[in-house]
Amino acid sequence: MAKKIEIYGTKIALPEERNVFKNSSKKDEQKFIRITVPDDFSSLEFDTEGIPIYTESQAAFVKDEYEKIRNGYWFYNNGEATYITGLHYFYLNYWTLEDGGKPDYRDADRRWFLFRNHCESLPQCFGIIRIKKRREGATSQEACSLVYKAIMRPKSNCGIVSKTGNPDARDVFQKMIVWGYKNLPVFLKPSIEDETSKTSLVFSPPKKKNKTVVRTKGKVFDDDMGLESVIDFRATALNSYDSGRITAILIDEGGKWPKDVPINKYWPIVRKTLTRGMIKVGFAVIPSTVNDSENGGIEFKELFDGSDHLGQDITATGLFQYFTPAYDGYEGFIDEYGMSIIDTPTERQRKYIKGKFGVDIQTGAKDFLLKQREIIKDPTALSEEIRMNPFSVEEAFKIDAKKCYFNSDKIYEQINFLSENPVRMRKGSFFWKEGQKGGDVYFQDSSEGMWHILELPTVENMSQVGDRGRVPGNTPLYTIGVDPFRNSMASSKYSSMGSAWICKKYNTTDPENTGMPIGHFYGRPKLKSMFDEEMLKAAVYYGCKLVYELDAGDDIVRIAMESKLINYMSKTPNSAIKPGREGQKTKEWGVKSSDPFAMSQQLELAIQFIENHCHKIYYRELLEELLIYDHMNRTIFDRTVSFMISLLGMVEHRVVEDSKPKVLQIQKFKLNL
Repeated sequence: MAKKIEIYGTKIALPEERNVFKNSSKKDEQKFIRITVPDDFSSLEFDTEGIPIYTESQAAFVKDEYEKIRNGYWFYNNGEATYITGLHYFYLNYWTLEDGGKPDYRDADRRWFLFRNHCESLPQCFGIIRIKKRREGATSQEACSLVYKAIMRPKSNCGIVSKTGNPDARDVFQKMIVWGYKNLPVFLKPSIEDETSKTSLVFSPPKKKNKTVVRTKGKVFDDDMGLESVIDFRATALNSYDSGRITAILIDEGGKWPKDVPINKYWPIVRKTLTRGMIKVGFAVIPSTVNDSENGGIEFKELFDGSDHLGQDITATGLFQYFTPAYDGYEGFIDEYGMSIIDTPTERQRKYIKGKFGVDIQTGAKDFLLKQREIIKDPTALSEEIRMNPFSVEEAFKIDAKKCYFNSDKIYEQINFLSENPVRMRKGSFFWKEGQKGGDVYFQDSSEGMWHILELPTVENMSQVGDRGRVPGNTPLYTIGVDPFRNSMASSKYSSMGSAWICKKYNTTDPENTGMPIGHFYGRPKLKSMFDEEMLKAAVYYGCKLVYELDAGDDIVRIAMESKLINYMSKTPNSAIKPGREGQKTKEWGVKSSDPFAMSQQLELAIQFIENHCHKIYYRELLEELLIYDHMNRTIFDRTVSFMISLLGMVEHRVVEDSKPKVLQIQKFKLNL
């Protein structure tokens, strides 16, 4: 049975062990050894067309190397049989880096190339979005992969786009692609059309001036067309590589693309060139460190989040995620076997590093990077350092504390807590019992549901009958804040979503388990009326009022009246009314984003909540959105807006028990508890 290893949450089968290379019988001397081209290749001869004439031994060597380059290579590393892919073998032995050196063997790279090879073999995976650390070598690796693809797969169309066409994409092409190609040995170096070209490598026989074309009788097809592969680069634009067939594409520095060419908009366009009908014909890699949210980070994050492949074979984007902590494979902390020195080094590792670099390391890469952070006092510079050398995906998207409205440290702390302590949510939908609109409601678990519920109400459908119909009976306990979408038909793929939060109001007798969100709706039903009805069903089930943002119209008010559920609609909360305007606002439903005072109050309440109660948020998506929230451009932050609206309801009123039985006392609630 083939051995399987797990890399970034994915189990990958290795080929059967065969021809395992052993450079030494001693375990501690066994390691990767770069191949040496035999000396007799220095006297290689060529025919009149420039084709090498190999001796029998030379031909055998070339054949053996092509076998390893195609199918991979086994070798003993410190006593363990270790497999690397064909591309990795090509990279280590024959690729020349832009500084003129050769890549070192690193186990972190081995895992990347294995993961890459696995993803490329999957019919529903069209590429990998890779968060990297500074100077990880990811771009060099992908430059190598384009040349490898052009050589090993005839008629390949390979492309490069980067955060700028000039100079970034051009530099990758000229300083990595062309340089690497020129330094290949002759048996891996197919003819190209024009060696002086600065814009493309066309793998065809060189053009010959004044060549007379001679046709042979009975010959239908020409010989010697070459590989007919192409490698080029394009400008940074939404229409770059938007047509034709792409075999391989490097979309470099996707986390730093300009606002006018957002990476999350570019990828769906270029993805179409990687398929022919239902057949996958190409593969993309998007490696990048991450800029701050204002400079490409937010668009890259959206694409990365949509590429979560864990537990599934297909993702919304068609991409798979990949990330390695900065301390894994960090330069200067890699031992003679290519293993990362993450924690305290062994004596052998210390000796090796000192012999190679002249530095006596006392700690591993992790502690080294932590100390680098400690000496940086400027918050902006610290955020930059963390993003460039992240320990986690969350750190890669770390927001400059100066640019975040909320306490980012507390938000990151809660995100990390949830990463280590996952919270199970119930996913489902609400339904009218017996289909009777305005009657009781029940909740049903469903993978298709748009509600994520942390806690159901203590008493379901709590209500009384009043003059205007049904009256909610749990208003002291719960509230729901709603940010709807405007139209039933989405104007674009990136239109606003409907979002709502069910919140449990604060109770002094149980402070740690109250005053917190316990249910979340996020989605876009086909009709806005369906969304509005879903909100009313949730309100009936929890027995509370809806604080609804009514900029999108008052359709829900009409629906509530028709269903005799108007009592479940909240008037403008007191906390959203500017002093002196109480009389004008008491008759208005919900809140409006056009009201500057209401907007400022929402933000202030959210700032207070994060400062004092961030640990009560168990919804990771909300925490991540809070980090990048822009109060001047609220439109795309549906989760945050609906959460802030829910806070208006949370602070409106609470009920505490008086000493007298069955007597309720209304009391104003403030967030600074």
